[in-house]
Amino acid sequence: MYFWKTYPSPGYLLDRTALELTEELRGISRNFKQDKAELILDCIQKDGNTIREYQESRDFITQSLVRDLEHQKEELNQLDRILNLLLFPLYSSPLLQGLYP
Repeated sequence: MYFWKTYPSPGYLLDRTALELTEELRGISRNFKQDKAELILDCIQKDGNTIREYQESRDFITQSLVRDLEHQKEELNQLDRILNLLLFPLYSSPLLQGLYP
């Protein structure tokens, strides 16, 4: 999600080098390799000008969707914590031991 939030359209990558992109994305994924950064930048170059009408609005929508997904992920994590707090006492009850793995 970091990638789409930071680079919602190819124009954001035009002044980046493969080395810069690799170093930045290694902070997110330690396995990110420079050849992947080179592939991304090569695809952008081969695509040519991809700027469309209302590009700024399109970029905003992309970034907004990423923010929504990040919020939903946080909500799910919080829900998991609450469910664990509620269900742990139930599963640890002597009456239910052996019924659930």
